[in-house]
Amino acid sequence: MKQAGPSALDLGLVGGDSQPRSQDDEYAALAEKYGVVFDDEDDVEEEDDDQA
Repeated sequence: MKQAGPSALDLGLVGGDSQPRSQDDEYAALAEKYGVVFDDEDDVEEEDDDQA
């Protein structure tokens, strides 16, 4: 009988990396899973409202 639902690999229960991941890696994986996009630019220019 064939399995109808997601496999254990699809759910992240088996396989994958055997080495421990950092907390940043875990956050990045969650963000990717849920489609969150971050702007990694550290030098974000602030808008000047004083200019006319």
